[in-house]
Amino acid sequence: MYHPAKDNLFTAYLGSGTQLNGKQIKVKDNKSDIEKIELRMSKLWKNNGQEERITKLLTPYKVCQYNHSKSMALSYCELASGQVDGLISITKDCFPEFAGSLIVQEAGGMFTNLDGNNNLNLTDRIFVGGKNKEIHQKLLQLTREVSKLN
Repeated sequence: MYHPAKDNLFTAYLGSGTQLNGKQIKVKDNKSDIEKIELRMSKLWKNNGQEERITKLLTPYKVCQYNHSKSMALSYCELASGQVDGLISITKDCFPEFAGSLIVQEAGGMFTNLDGNNNLNLTDRIFVGGKNKEIHQKLLQLTREVSKLN
């Protein structure tokens, strides 16, 4: 995945890790006072208040939302390179998540569907990524809580 504004090229190969401009990267597991979470919700998703409910549950975190001004691929690369600590994606198209999961997992992070499975299906629409197991599990749990309300 290429970010032309920063001239950054992210690559990942199964079993070989993730690279940024040819150098191996790993998700950072630094403890910060407030973890930064990116929330991505497709504008095509009929969310029935899900966005408001999930945002309310994310109050212990610094939540970033980009209103579709940035590609999903770059969001996953930011998680892999440690610029964000976690990510929740609710989407109508799962294609970017197949590549995103590889980038994140090969950098040492966690990435799953709503079932907690890292083997993604074409029918999956809700995804959770985290820099480590702890934050991934917290985000997965609150995402499941919100998805049950529909």
